[in-house]
Amino acid sequence: MDQPVDPDKDRRRGDEAAGDAASKPLTPAGAIPQRLTVEQHDRLARGLDPDPPPPKEKPFKFVVRLPLRLRNQIADAAKYYRRSMNSEIVDRLERSFNSAIADGAEEGATSGDPLSPAQLEALFGRGLTGEEEQIVIAFRRLSREKQRAVLDLIT
Repeated sequence: MDQPVDPDKDRRRGDEAAGDAASKPLTPAGAIPQRLTVEQHDRLARGLDPDPPPPKEKPFKFVVRLPLRLRNQIADAAKYYRRSMNSEIVDRLERSFNSAIADGAEEGATSGDPLSPAQLEALFGRGLTGEEEQIVIAFRRLSREKQRAVLDLIT
């Protein structure tokens, strides 16, 4: 299947029939004509690059269970940015890890170092202090009427 083909073979046949008009060289002046495989010749005949780019990395499929609220947020963001939910998730993950690497580099870590537990907590933690978490938990335990009363009191 990878049998070499002479790219000038068809041109030489055309030269004999067409005369000088078809006798223009196919290769730049001084260049040595290369031998093409059958596949390369076919691609060239179809007007394509005889040497196609290397194949793209095959994506890894991964199933994730998301809370409905988070799924809806992703769907809304994807719709806003006019892309698929998958593209939105991949973009956000890449940005978060690139940001984490940049933050780690500022603190003296190199881009190849894994993040410390403190860095991971700062990135993915809830961002509440212990007292704030206690307040939120206590607030959630209140009835709706008492929650409204607390909100009225502090706002």
